[in-house]
Amino acid sequence: MQRNVLVKNHLLILFSMLFLTACVTTPSESNITIPKQSVASQAPALANDVLNNITVYLQQNFQCDKWHITNVQHVSADAQIAFTKEGQIYSGKVAETWSVNQCGSELDLDLVMTPDGKGGSYVAIVKL
Repeated sequence: MQRNVLVKNHLLILFSMLFLTACVTTPSESNITIPKQSVASQAPALANDVLNNITVYLQQNFQCDKWHITNVQHVSADAQIAFTKEGQIYSGKVAETWSVNQCGSELDLDLVMTPDGKGGSYVAIVKL
């Protein structure tokens, strides 16, 4: 229960930051490659959402816009997971732990990806 509240709080903060952030370095500019063990590696629209959300999270919390993925682990997906033809989550939930190197420091992030009901995805990010 407490984890759900924490994830919801982080999600609210994250989306508030997205609306307030005027200039964000996009992942396509930094050429970040998602490892094949991530569900997002096979879903282009989801991958873009995840990378954009991590970039904003790191900029806002660590004033860092240079990062790369070092590992993806603890991948789990609901049995009901389904994707649109564009590669966006249509139903279900995906949870993964990403290890990233941001500005020279290692950081583990717990990601929960769910559909937003508008053709995109919510990406909750919690630092471990």
